[in-house]
Amino acid sequence: MLNEIILSLIFIEIIFFVFSLYVRKNNQWFIINKDKKPKFTKEVLEKVLTKSYDQILGWDRKPNTSGSEKGKYGVVYWNINASGARDNLDYNHQKSFISLFGDSFTFAREVNDNETWGYKLSLLTQSNVQNFGVGNYGFDQALIKLNTKLKSENFRPEIVIIGVVPDTISRILSVWKHYYEYGNIFGFKPRYTLTDGKIKLIDNIIDSKDKFATYEKYIGQIQQYDYFYKNKFLKEIVSFPYSIHFMKNLKRNFSLSIETLQKGHIDKPTDYIMNNNLEYRVNLYKDKNNIDLLIEELKLFETLSKEYNFKACFLVMPQKDDVKYIQTKKDHFYKTLIDRIPDNIEYIDIFENLKGYSSEQLDSLYSEKSDYGGHFSNRGNEFIANVLYRKLIETEMIQNKPTQQNIKTKENA
Repeated sequence: MLNEIILSLIFIEIIFFVFSLYVRKNNQWFIINKDKKPKFTKEVLEKVLTKSYDQILGWDRKPNTSGSEKGKYGVVYWNINASGARDNLDYNHQKSFISLFGDSFTFAREVNDNETWGYKLSLLTQSNVQNFGVGNYGFDQALIKLNTKLKSENFRPEIVIIGVVPDTISRILSVWKHYYEYGNIFGFKPRYTLTDGKIKLIDNIIDSKDKFATYEKYIGQIQQYDYFYKNKFLKEIVSFPYSIHFMKNLKRNFSLSIETLQKGHIDKPTDYIMNNNLEYRVNLYKDKNNIDLLIEELKLFETLSKEYNFKACFLVMPQKDDVKYIQTKKDHFYKTLIDRIPDNIEYIDIFENLKGYSSEQLDSLYSEKSDYGGHFSNRGNEFIANVLYRKLIETEMIQNKPTQQNIKTKENA
């Protein structure tokens, strides 16, 4: 009898093991033991090191590069000029007094160069608004990039806007994106930590190209400083005994398994993953320690503005699922951050301009029909530019200048 029970348990474990291998092969968000130390494909690694690697920031846009991707209405194109900013077309050679830093919502993915809110702000101000946004940046990386550029005497903006999505709360807690965005194995980055009220910069641990080949030597240090290794990654990994680990996180593992069986190979985040990420970032804002860290980073932004004599502006651009969550749950989950922004930093919470919008109106402002919504559409970028322009005038950061450009000055959407 005992032997039969043992054989049955072994058989069940083998089934869960084989099934887990199958799901993992077709779905990168289902993680197993091998994901603790993933292997780098030589060809992909060489491409990353050539096109985007940066020893300080982790990754960055390279000057004089270009690319394309599929947008809402077809293929869109982006170009980076010699200054490392997104191409500003006919404004590249004009005087620049406004500079933008931040994530992909600042860079304005999924639209062409002449459809970004940075370019549209150039139209409104008749100046060269330089856009140094980079995809997947946290506020920390944007701040470090700004600080690095300010060390050049040729870079002296009058206004600096750092624009991020609310999910920046997760990005500032990470040093290896893989522990939060499973499969993003090349995403090593710096971060700040806050201990006993003192903020400290943890430099990018993989700070040379050679270290990619030996990154396992630094894995202990990486795990020490990455919030998500213990708080998310280890809790969601399926390893031996596979049957027990699968059942411990049944809802997640079952959902990912069903999606994989129904759709086959999955190479983009599914609705389940996006909903799970939304729930996770909402909870991150409930932890005062996380808010404290981001506030201290904002204070560093404030200090830089005084040292280099520029006006600082903090822009929060919610994703569509953020907006819908706040509308339906009546829970402005990141307001705990907004309420504590330092006095010398102007801030704009785009949700305040969107809170009365219907689903149809929101759809027109974002680039995808999914609940997540993707990035801002051409119309959405126009919306952002106009909101910003009015704010800059109301706060007297700039003077109202009439333009000859055919661009709206109202929020109609």
